[in-house]
Amino acid sequence: MMFVLDDGHYFKLDYAANAFDNQSLYDFLSHLKRKGVDINISE
Repeated sequence: MMFVLDDGHYFKLDYAANAFDNQSLYDFLSHLKRKGVDINISE
């Protein structure tokens, strides 16, 4: 999972898909989206 910041820098969470189940990842990304983070998921 890669996060790209406004300034163009990025960071990766290696193995996030292996460490968490799909629903937990979706819930986390949905929470970020509600907080105003631009996320490439549809709810």
